[in-house]
Amino acid sequence: MAKSDDTSSSRDNSDDIEKLKGPTNFPRWKREFQILAFSKNYWELYTGEEEIIPKPFRGDYFSTGKGREADTPKNEQLHYSNLIEEYRLDLDEWKEQSTRVREAIGFLSKYIEPALRRITIGSLKQPKEAFDAVTRLCTSSSAFSLS
Repeated sequence: MAKSDDTSSSRDNSDDIEKLKGPTNFPRWKREFQILAFSKNYWELYTGEEEIIPKPFRGDYFSTGKGREADTPKNEQLHYSNLIEEYRLDLDEWKEQSTRVREAIGFLSKYIEPALRRITIGSLKQPKEAFDAVTRLCTSSSAFSLS
């Protein structure tokens, strides 16, 4: 019978990994964090492989003459209905990704010691910028540890 405090079995069943303290535990932390982030569908946000979608602005869909010009009132109505639908789809896509971006920042923050979090990611809003800041600090020659 396994002991109830067996850390390997408790880690297999949860998202709990050791928090990043600095360069001393960075290599292990990064491997474990990458696995978790990949399982949550955040990893490509941290690496920059997933492009951040800019927020669509409604005026851009009408003021720039996007799409073809309408030649009759009926076609004009259809044209504007299509533009509105395109805007709504783009906005929904942006909202979905924007939520994931905020969640990814929170997810990264959860696995970093608070003092290190303030130094590295502070007010950064993009997952790649935040992850890059953590990596730079923990791999630089002047890095420190909170242990």
